[in-house]
Amino acid sequence: MEVGEKEKNIQNKKARMRGVLFYIFLVVILVAVFFLTREEAAGVPRHIAGLSAMRVLTGSMQSEIPRDALIVTRQVDPQEIRVGDDITFMVSETTTMTHRVVLIYEDYRDTGQRGFQTQGVENPSPDREIVRPENIVGRVVWHNLLLGRAMFFIRENVIAIGIFVALLIAFVAMMRIVLKRKDAPGEVEQEDDMEVDRIKEEILDLLGIN
Repeated sequence: MEVGEKEKNIQNKKARMRGVLFYIFLVVILVAVFFLTREEAAGVPRHIAGLSAMRVLTGSMQSEIPRDALIVTRQVDPQEIRVGDDITFMVSETTTMTHRVVLIYEDYRDTGQRGFQTQGVENPSPDREIVRPENIVGRVVWHNLLLGRAMFFIRENVIAIGIFVALLIAFVAMMRIVLKRKDAPGEVEQEDDMEVDRIKEEILDLLGIN
């Protein structure tokens, strides 16, 4: 194999890798939007592999988990929850809350189940209601303010961002065709036409037109 052909193969591999990374990034964004979108009728956050994500809407945990932060929770056995853990739980059919566990009742009201006293770190007193195990969404395992704001922006502008991403994909693909023609001017133009048609199909699929 000639040196020029080796270099061309390496460049092709790098180009494919960049394409794969780009699509992975796109999938991550879409999954994040999916995570942050829940069915209002059900009210319970979606779970993927035991993880759920949502945005903090109040400042009751401001010094620990700021308002607008993205939080990720993991489903957990109620027996594993400890005082000091931050948990997310349902306070109504459509509303979640994330507060810190400050007290645990091992046999709450003789039910044989644990009951969890919670409190927002900024609140002067504990929450009125004791959290029952069946209402726990999960224990907070990670949070980030910047990502929470970014994900909220994406969710609110998902159509515009989808169009932008589609145009970006088209631009990158067209540039690849132009560079390919420069490197191999004798290639059959039919291959380029097929590539353009493929790009059009991908854009239409992304926009949900097909």
